[in-house]
Amino acid sequence: LTFLAIHQQLPFSQVMQFAGVQAILDNIGSRTKVHLVDFNVGSGVQWTVIMQALAGNNMYQRIKQLKITAVGTTDRQKIEETFKSLRSFAESLNLPFQFNVVYVSCFSEIKEELFEIKNDEPLVVYCSLLLRIMISYPSCLENLLGVIKKLNPSLMVVIEVEANHNSPSYVN
Repeated sequence: LTFLAIHQQLPFSQVMQFAGVQAILDNIGSRTKVHLVDFNVGSGVQWTVIMQALAGNNMYQRIKQLKITAVGTTDRQKIEETFKSLRSFAESLNLPFQFNVVYVSCFSEIKEELFEIKNDEPLVVYCSLLLRIMISYPSCLENLLGVIKKLNPSLMVVIEVEANHNSPSYVN
């Protein structure tokens, strides 16, 4: 409830999500399949906006397959709840939907082979508020970015707070 209240009162995350979602919709264009890889899925609320747009209206062609792969390092129960919520929402829109989960204990374990990528689906990678956390784990960050490069996404959305995380002073 606290997170929801902050989310409603301080719309920073909503603005960041909107920009990312719009970039994805612009990239999808008239394609009928899309695969979204989310490295920090959280509640998945960002995907409900995409689902509504792709369910068929005047601006976007109705999609035939939306696949989301969530990458999780902790809290399997939270990801399962997110899956159930997104599946229910997709069903309410009569939208073909598939949800996959890749669990790893650390991002140093991420490998290209863990993802079921098909040639006929454009791949979009979504990293929201994740990379800044990984600055203090350079080998994990390097591995993650290497895997993303090998996946060769048609679009990568990076949402981060602008800050100097390498400053020795908190005030800076």
